[in-house]
Amino acid sequence: MRAIACLNIVIIHSLTSNFVEIDSGRMDIWYKYFQLLLMFSTPLFIFISEFLIAKNYKENLPKNFLPKRLLYLGLPFLIINLGLVFAFSNHNDLYNVFKSYFKIAFMADSLTYFIVVILQFFILHLLLSKWLIKLSPVLVVIVSLIITTLYLSIPKFIEKPDEGFLQIIWNREGWLIILGWFSYFILGFYLGTYYEKVMKNIQNYKLLIVAGFIIAFGIVTYNYFSGFSVYVASKRMDMPFYTTMIILMFLLVFSYVKFVPKFILFISNYSFNIYLIHYFIVHNVGNLSSTPYLNVLFKLILTISISICVAHILNLSPYGKYIIGNTYKVKYDNIKQSKKANMLI
Repeated sequence: MRAIACLNIVIIHSLTSNFVEIDSGRMDIWYKYFQLLLMFSTPLFIFISEFLIAKNYKENLPKNFLPKRLLYLGLPFLIINLGLVFAFSNHNDLYNVFKSYFKIAFMADSLTYFIVVILQFFILHLLLSKWLIKLSPVLVVIVSLIITTLYLSIPKFIEKPDEGFLQIIWNREGWLIILGWFSYFILGFYLGTYYEKVMKNIQNYKLLIVAGFIIAFGIVTYNYFSGFSVYVASKRMDMPFYTTMIILMFLLVFSYVKFVPKFILFISNYSFNIYLIHYFIVHNVGNLSSTPYLNVLFKLILTISISICVAHILNLSPYGKYIIGNTYKVKYDNIKQSKKANMLI
């Protein structure tokens, strides 16, 4: 899932730069629709962070968990944002540097906002996990879906106030408020906590999951083509249900998969690095083809390749992980042995 989310995010930004560089006319409607269908990717990436914590630690986090995560996530957050200021923002003088940095880092004006959301997930896990473990997972997931959907519906159905603190809900900094991501935290917690049980029984619910996915897909498609919501972003009110069904579909499909392809594991290991580095590349490589879909494909291949090379070179130094994030070191043979062990149980 992490590899898929990572590749999709690069495709999304390749499409965005494609709209700027190539006048594709009416085809933009379909390219943007395709981009919309991939908008589950950032929520999926964020969901995975809580899923892995719950799977590995359940409700008992180690004592050094938060300081360690703040170090490995916080420093790249600060450094990458500074790079974004000098690459894409006004930095003519010190005042503009501080102004641009504050906007990028704390007003969700860049892709790094997902780190702020993940850090909030860590705090929520510390505060809520011992309580959530006692509740009905299905009921809590449904309630969380309602909460997140209602929050994301506010800009659509309620007029933005002229002044006051509540204005942030309508602005990009509203993306940082945890209510817009709460359902992904809850889903990640329960799927991670009960992962073995879920994977053992998920095929019993395949018709329900497939039906739910079709309904969610249909809702997103209808909302877009009917003009009800043409906003292409992961912060749409139909995205929590859509993303939830995507995740369940992934788990259902993966329950039939015997082994993880080496390519997927390779991308997964570099996923966090690619996420942080790719934006600098995808918007600077220029127009690689006059054909829209070829332009996106070339940008995807080139951006992924350069991002991995940069990450590999920087992480040859023990300090590289504090700049562009840590590279995972999950080995193919270990996953293969783990799969065989599970098949024998």
